[in-house]
Amino acid sequence: MVWFLLVQALASYMFVSGRLLTQQLEAEATRQIVFLERHARQMSIRDPSDLRDILYEMKQAENRKIAWIRVIDPQGATLAHSGEETGFSFPPHRACES
Repeated sequence: MVWFLLVQALASYMFVSGRLLTQQLEAEATRQIVFLERHARQMSIRDPSDLRDILYEMKQAENRKIAWIRVIDPQGATLAHSGEETGFSFPPHRACES
């Protein structure tokens, strides 16, 4: 009985901690999206290829957090990127127009 409770507690802990980590990463990604949108508006960027410099700056400023970053269109085609895509990625984020 004790082993069962221990295993159940450990499984619950792993589930909750994984969920919290995912939520933290999603919040950080949203923060980066907001920064990118503001910066692009301030610079009056119209051509997606002009985002490369901003993406590079973002990646360099957060190099311990961001391995790669990309901007995609509604169909999923890459418009601009910085770094080599590796590892896990979240599904495309639909930013709100403001």
